[in-house]
Amino acid sequence: MVIQENNAATLKLQLSSLKSVLDEVGGYVFTKDLGGCYTFANQLALNLLGLPLEKVIGKTDEHFFDLSTSNELRTNDRRVMDLGEVIEKEEINIVRSTGETRVYWTVKKPLRDAQNKITGMCGISTDITARKQIETEKERLIKNLEQALAEVKHLEGIIPICSYCHNIRDEQGAWNKLETYISQHSMANFSHGVCPPCLDRTLSNSPLNKS
Repeated sequence: MVIQENNAATLKLQLSSLKSVLDEVGGYVFTKDLGGCYTFANQLALNLLGLPLEKVIGKTDEHFFDLSTSNELRTNDRRVMDLGEVIEKEEINIVRSTGETRVYWTVKKPLRDAQNKITGMCGISTDITARKQIETEKERLIKNLEQALAEVKHLEGIIPICSYCHNIRDEQGAWNKLETYISQHSMANFSHGVCPPCLDRTLSNSPLNKS
């Protein structure tokens, strides 16, 4: 009798220690039976669902996630429990209670009994939402940069320009005004004004100043 009590106490202590480890593992840990019902969820997973363990055990994903999410989760779970596959993939979850969309990297594998028969599955999910957001923003910036570079025109090489009138000879041999050539070969636009030396020279040559 004493031995049985000691064994029970030892088992209880081991289970408590295991739960403490799973609660601190930094991922969402869970197990399900062959019907897809939860048989365990660690504290992080319970925080996500906003429910205590007794409200989660025996429930399927349809109780916690939207239809699209629960269908995807069920499809992945069946591959594990029906085919004995170990899967590693991204899963997008929308929690029904909050409407929040999160992205997880999930590993799922079958649970087996002493006869190697599949009795359910276990999984661990890591929240990679922030990383995916950074990757998406990085891809957007790269795309914008590539588009901007594709739109930029460069002036390269030796440009033949007249020493007197400053017209430029283009690739077809025609002579164009400086503004026309640069506008056609770059993204630059022109506005016209008068610099101070030219303004002084113009005013000094004005008939009004000569009279």
